[in-house]
Amino acid sequence: MIELFYILFCLAFLPTVLAALPRSLTWSSKTYGPDGPWQAVSVAIGTPPQKLDLFPGGYYSSRVFGSSLCNTECDAQNAGVFNPQSSGTVATSFATGPGTNNISFYYNTNIFGINSSLYYDTLRVVPDAPDTPTVPLFALEVMTAGFNVLPGGKKYSLQVGGLALGAQDPNQTFPRAGLPNWNGTALPSSLFEQGLVPSNSYGLHIGSATMKIPGSLYIGGYDQTRVLGPVSVQPYAFNWLPIDMVDIEIGTAVGNSPFNFTSRSGLLGEGNATIGSHLEVHVDSEVPYLYLPQSTCDAIASNLPVTFRKDLGLYLWNTSHPQYQTIISSPAYLGFSFRQNGSITERITINVPFSLLNLTLTSPIVDLPVQYFPCRPMLDPAPAFFSLGRAFLQAAFVGVAWQTNHTGGWFLAQAPGPNTPTAAGAVVNSIRPSDRFILPSNRSWFDSWSSTWTPIGNNVINHNGTAPTPTPSTELGPIAKVFDVLDILGIVTGGLLGLFVLTGVVVFCLGRRRDRKNASMKMETKLTEQDVEEMSPGNRYYFGLIGCTRDGGYGPREMDAAHGDMYVPSAGPPREMDSTTRPSEMEGSRRHPHEMPG
Repeated sequence: MIELFYILFCLAFLPTVLAALPRSLTWSSKTYGPDGPWQAVSVAIGTPPQKLDLFPGGYYSSRVFGSSLCNTECDAQNAGVFNPQSSGTVATSFATGPGTNNISFYYNTNIFGINSSLYYDTLRVVPDAPDTPTVPLFALEVMTAGFNVLPGGKKYSLQVGGLALGAQDPNQTFPRAGLPNWNGTALPSSLFEQGLVPSNSYGLHIGSATMKIPGSLYIGGYDQTRVLGPVSVQPYAFNWLPIDMVDIEIGTAVGNSPFNFTSRSGLLGEGNATIGSHLEVHVDSEVPYLYLPQSTCDAIASNLPVTFRKDLGLYLWNTSHPQYQTIISSPAYLGFSFRQNGSITERITINVPFSLLNLTLTSPIVDLPVQYFPCRPMLDPAPAFFSLGRAFLQAAFVGVAWQTNHTGGWFLAQAPGPNTPTAAGAVVNSIRPSDRFILPSNRSWFDSWSSTWTPIGNNVINHNGTAPTPTPSTELGPIAKVFDVLDILGIVTGGLLGLFVLTGVVVFCLGRRRDRKNASMKMETKLTEQDVEEMSPGNRYYFGLIGCTRDGGYGPREMDAAHGDMYVPSAGPPREMDSTTRPSEMEGSRRHPHEMPG
């Protein structure tokens, strides 16, 4: 009877409940990149809306390409460019125009000669839906100059920008003498503050265009079918997702190995004693490759039919080698082992099948299409970092629960293969403000690849401790889902519940309201010397310029007096800040600037 009461009560308030469910983003029907192909999400910016396809990833401000980048036809136009002068809602924080950056190099991107300007405009989450959620004063780094440079010196045009997915300080404010504070907003924190999603969080699996694994991106939650096996939770850093990698191995999930060995571990530190027991890496969907030590890339490549091309900085598959087709069609994988939950002894392994590491280089990088293995050797990573980019994230789920008081965390788990439910079959779970874990699916990673692999010899699953095994069922049944919805209802309508339900439910709802209050509380702390020291070189430079305080809520941050009044380009009339909006000035991209020698 009690369960029936809960069900009827939730149905009565269903419109309110739905307002606080996770929001999915739309994936483009196009694929991009001369080193992919990669999948992108579609959004619209400005008034009237200008549609852009962007790679999901990055922190603070989103990096988009300005229309002035393409005075004539260029590759960036394929995904869409943004013209600030054509928008009636665009604004900047400076009286003289947009703030500009001139940076020589963005790490791990091959992008040089950057000239960019900071703008703020309205983001439409679903570009073609009239009632789509919007993010006012969404922070943008609009690039008006720049180009990619290969290790051999060849230049080629910019391709696709990035959609930032929040940051550890969700909202920041710049005060202006005698004027209203100037603010800018981020995607997940803005939707959360508007009460449109359950929390300031996201869940992402970029999938694979080649293997037809659709992408998945939810704000305020995640698709449980994209989370297989154990989940690792660890703290995020200022503007990156760090984790300790302890090893890399080659293995075979099902049947016999296509190599002359069953499995081979120790590849991370092979030939390099300086790596020690672990190597900190950053998981980063903004960049394409596996950015690893030269010794590690060489150790992996020594077992594969590949050849290193110094001018490209990548390994090309020898497609005429008899072993090539066998490897990429078999259940063989590259396994990346990490410290699970920061533990010294516990491990989590993400397996990336070689079929996902058989990517394609096309024009303008090469004249004719060629298959490549995406390990990018790094002799000296400074000022960059060892990173696992989109090549890794084809097979990995990543999510973040941002917290104003810096007690949040980020999630890493194995993602499924081609046998993945479509968006209609998604099991969408909320991430609540107080959550420090997420529930994995009971789906089998092996089953998600079974229709694609060609096992050698037999179909015996190799349980060697590297492949995730099915976990006890944690997918929500019908009644459990009702209680999950009730939790969300507690966030949105906690006060109303007190009028209708038992005392225990009232206490529960008040607790959920406290979660929301704590998640958006104003916490301003001066940056300590240690904070600055832990920043990347680019962020140390940025914070040094503005002499700011770090604001986790909506309090003030100091600003250079020369920054002056708000500026609105001529395309739109000057407008006052909406006092009900709680946006804030965003950092620049997480890209770390680096001056070119000479």
